Amino acid sequence: MIVGHSVSQKIMFAAIYGIEISSNKEDMPASNREIFDLDVGGNTIIPGWDGFKYIPFIQHFPSWFPNGQLVAAHRALGQMTETGVNQPWNAVQEKIKSDGDYSSLIAKLLSKTDPGNDEEIHRIKWFGFTSIAAAADTTMSAISTFFVAMSLYPEVQSKGQEELDTVLGKGRMPTFDDRPSLPYIEAIFREVMRWHPAIPMGVPHDSTEDIIHKGYYIPKGTSIYANIWAMTHDASVYKDPDQFIPERHLHKDGHFDNINSILAYGFGRRVCVGRYMANDTIWLTIAMTLAAVKISSLPNKNVEDYFSDGAFW
Repeated sequence: MIVGHSVSQKIMFAAIYGIEISSNKEDMPASNREIFDLDVGGNTIIPGWDGFKYIPFIQHFPSWFPNGQLVAAHRALGQMTETGVNQPWNAVQEKIKSDGDYSSLIAKLLSKTDPGNDEEIHRIKWFGFTSIAAAADTTMSAISTFFVAMSLYPEVQSKGQEELDTVLGKGRMPTFDDRPSLPYIEAIFREVMRWHPAIPMGVPHDSTEDIIHKGYYIPKGTSIYANIWAMTHDASVYKDPDQFIPERHLHKDGHFDNINSILAYGFGRRVCVGRYMANDTIWLTIAMTLAAVKISSLPNKNVEDYFSDGAFW
């Protein structure tokens, strides 16, 4: 979904690098999008990928070798990533040198870092790239899921638009100030994040010590994946988990659980650092879309038909 990717890229490039993006066809956003498109199957976060890519000399294997497509994708992804990291990084360096502009987050971090601390500067450099990549991935997936859900559940779309018309009046676009007054829109957002989490198996966490869990020995340094999909589709917690039902998030007292209850953002020390920005971006996109347009219904009511071609998880 180009809309989701463009919105998140524009916001993140401005916040992280202080770079204004006027079109998603510009070099930097285009390069970032190519990286996402190449990895759309989620190769880099598939359990076992780390072990696969560290096989000695695997980058030299020919494309006809078993799993050769993964090898080729890994090689191309590495080359594209270097470009994606260096382009905005170099642009920030130029802005600092030319006009002393330290307004971006990267520039502010650099201003507080010892120029001789190569390790910390390397961390800052890659922090910027991963922040934009993660935001594009999460936001694009969530907004794509929202459009599919509204197409398959027109009654939910109608309820959301009715709430917007009642609270705001026809013709006025919602703002963040309206969010507390739009509980059903909030419920739609929460259900989007539950129904189809952007990274179903989460980001791997490494065990910091030897542990035994339910009789299984897990040595220190083992990569562990949390099955977020299973958590958000647990029938003992969510009735009819495969159905898109925003009402399940509405409480009688009108409150919503805080952002850390949204499992799609992960948890622990590796929880998504950009969750607050993603949270606002996705909610506002949902609210403004419902206020402005009507999304047509899809012909096939079998939702799995729309989640089986690699375009969605």
